[in-house]
Amino acid sequence: MAITGQVGDFMGGVIGSLWALAGVFLYFSAIKMQNKELENQSKFRREDRILDSIKEFENTFFALLASQQRIKDKLSADFYDAKFDDNHKLCEDKIHASGNNFFYEAYLVLKKLYSFCERDSFKINLKPNNELPYATQKEDRKRIMKNYSEDLAVANIGFREIHFERVKLKVDELNKCKAIYILYFIHYSSTIGHYCRHLYNILKYMDQVKIDILVMVRNNFEGNERIVKMADVNKRFKRYAAFLQSGLSMSEMGILFYNSLIYPKAKKLYLRYNLLENLQDVYLIKSEHKDLIKNFKCKSSDEMIEILLA
Repeated sequence: MAITGQVGDFMGGVIGSLWALAGVFLYFSAIKMQNKELENQSKFRREDRILDSIKEFENTFFALLASQQRIKDKLSADFYDAKFDDNHKLCEDKIHASGNNFFYEAYLVLKKLYSFCERDSFKINLKPNNELPYATQKEDRKRIMKNYSEDLAVANIGFREIHFERVKLKVDELNKCKAIYILYFIHYSSTIGHYCRHLYNILKYMDQVKIDILVMVRNNFEGNERIVKMADVNKRFKRYAAFLQSGLSMSEMGILFYNSLIYPKAKKLYLRYNLLENLQDVYLIKSEHKDLIKNFKCKSSDEMIEILLA
């Protein structure tokens, strides 16, 4: 019995120690699992905060898009062009345009103003029918009609000889385009000005939210997971910019292009989000104007045809 008791005490001591050691391992394993669970919960909370920020942005962004469309639809103005009447006489044609048609007519005025400033001297002739009897060739009649159309446009926006002379003092194309657009923009500031400011503030808001979300990702994730999530954020905001761009007509993009020449902050955002990437060079006043903005990529009709037919 004494020997058996000793064996029992020995076995009890060994087994008890093993159970105690197992209990220690189980305890630390439970703590490790608990820490992992807390870490996962913390990770989910961080992701939820980012998703909540994106959701809040989307609600505001699409509301701003709807507001921008309402501003665009309400834009309207009277424009003046030349036409031949039933008696083959040139006369003034009044056009009331709104929405997309407003931008189409407004951009034509900008082109006419530029063409007018290409003349050698300031001369507005609002009585073109005095010249028509001497226009024996078809090209002469086209020239008279074109000049009359330009004269009507510049007279309507209050373009004067002193403005013409100041534009003529600009020796390089960039400053010339800036001067012409500023004079043009002053006349349409109550319409195009409001539209451009609202569009700029949408882009500014979008850019700031993107920066804020990228900072959240950078502060809450590491390694490859951080890279993946930052790439996802960038893709998201490219899609938002695509939504904004999809509502722009060629005339709108043309006006925004020349608007960016005098507003560098807007130009920076236009380039960052490729807002004007679908603008073709044939829709600029001159195709070489695409080079007025550094790093601006403008599509060429010839290049597009080659790509599609390759």
